Amino acid sequence: FTALWQHFVALLKGFPRHLGIHSGGFVISHEPLHMLSPVEPATMAGRSVVQWCKDDIEALGLFKIDVLALGMLTALRKTFSELSRHRICLPGTLIPIRLDTIPGDCRKTFDLICEARTTGVFQIESRAQMSMLPKVKPRTFYDIVIQVGIVRPGPIVSGIVPTYVRRKRGIEKISYAHPKLEGILHRTLGVPVFQEQVMRIAMSVGNFSGGEADELRRAMGAWKFTGRISQFEEKLRSGMRQNGIADEFADLIYSQIEGFSQYGFPESHATSFAHLAYASCWLKAHFPIYFLAGLLNSQPLGFYSPHSLIQEARHSGLVVHPPCVLRSGWDHYVTRQGALQLGFRFLRGLTEERSRDYVSRRQNALRTNKSPTLHDIIALCDAFHAHEKILLAQANCFDVYDANRRNILWLLLARPSALMPDVDHVLFPEKSPLHEAWDNMQDDFASTQSTFGPHPMLLLRNIGWPYAFPVENLTPAIALRKKKHKTQVVVAGLIMVRQSPGTAKGMMFITLEDESGTLNLVFRPDTLARYREIMDSTSLLCVRGWVQENGPNPSVLVNEVLPALHQNKLPSAPPEGLERNDTLW
Repeated sequence: FTALWQHFVALLKGFPRHLGIHSGGFVISHEPLHMLSPVEPATMAGRSVVQWCKDDIEALGLFKIDVLALGMLTALRKTFSELSRHRICLPGTLIPIRLDTIPGDCRKTFDLICEARTTGVFQIESRAQMSMLPKVKPRTFYDIVIQVGIVRPGPIVSGIVPTYVRRKRGIEKISYAHPKLEGILHRTLGVPVFQEQVMRIAMSVGNFSGGEADELRRAMGAWKFTGRISQFEEKLRSGMRQNGIADEFADLIYSQIEGFSQYGFPESHATSFAHLAYASCWLKAHFPIYFLAGLLNSQPLGFYSPHSLIQEARHSGLVVHPPCVLRSGWDHYVTRQGALQLGFRFLRGLTEERSRDYVSRRQNALRTNKSPTLHDIIALCDAFHAHEKILLAQANCFDVYDANRRNILWLLLARPSALMPDVDHVLFPEKSPLHEAWDNMQDDFASTQSTFGPHPMLLLRNIGWPYAFPVENLTPAIALRKKKHKTQVVVAGLIMVRQSPGTAKGMMFITLEDESGTLNLVFRPDTLARYREIMDSTSLLCVRGWVQENGPNPSVLVNEVLPALHQNKLPSAPPEGLERNDTLW
């Protein structure tokens, strides 16, 4: 049975695991496509799919193109639109700001990139990119092209990334395994970064034909390890021997090429991506509040949550106003004062249709009444369903009237009477300011996944700190960069991002946030296995470890995750007079 099973597995090896549709793939023909290929309706209305796989289509000579849809293009378009609405042009000119008018040699933009202040921008916002940027300090557009292409599975697995970093910093001398490679690799400091370079290497020192080099490119373009590059090894080595390349250099060249079996990037692709990366960095450097509006209006997008983007903006001194029943529309927008006014799209579960209906009613009402009372606005809120009214109260959208959230909730849900009581007469038991702030923070996260009051970590320091470690001895994020390499620290914060790429060999990278900023954690596989249960069940971490790399973006190599003594559930009981099953509670 075992032998039969092994034979069966061998027959299946290499077969597709499942059928999938390329969301941006198109086949173009000079006559109706069903005359050339079997076609069937797709699950999406109005769409059709070809029943052959992409490799068969290309082998048959059919013309196939892939249209890459990028969320950042939407974010850039919305940013440009907001700048245009405010009639903002390129500094010192009357030229409108567009993707094709952004200057390409802006020192301020490259400073932002070198300092790794790239949260929210395109492509160079990941942990790997942000840790590498201060080391290589990109100062030209082509530096960004390399940066986009080199932080990929292929170059990482082949081991060329540390070599490139050392050579870019001047620590290691640039060298070439063969004189023929200098013309191919001189722009990338002697290491192959792009698919086109590998193809040229195969043709120059491996005696590949153009067609064979293209087959090698296809093998490098796979998104996962397929083992297809190994079929070219013997021919490559044979060609290199014929060109007089010593075995040790042949091993080096092949090992670098072999790494591309886990996906290498084409230079043309990296150049296009670098254009968008630079444009998004330029906008963040010069018009950060407008760029933030474009990002938040294009969610979901990128590595970071809206909460992380907003907190980073607030740490940078930008002003962000929460959703408001008097000022918000559906989309976020920049005010005349240069602040960001969040829209109703920020609330979880609020529908666009009813939000726009409410905004339309409000605009009509404001034409006759420039100063609507709280009761006027509450009456307009009949455009929303009951659960949406709860969201509005939870998110403190009535703060413009300086009204307590619980009072507003009472008025929103108990308004059948034409004679509504004044909001000041709807009284609930008083709480301490800290407990009130804690409840408000919980309501904020429940309705918007963010908060505009005190940071949760700041509240935890003052209310029921759940760890045995003294809270006053924690190292805040803002102080971490001042710590020396290998200094032992204890840090804590909310988990913002978890990353465990396939090339990390079982390691996990986590971004924490406290009231002073963000900090990076590194978990080795053994540490991760030891504390996996805790990490999978909490959004707050307190860890002990050693500072790694003193600089603008230091990280903490975690040695221990501190267990919580108790789960913080404030308040521990409902206010006096309310039962647990009470709707208001």
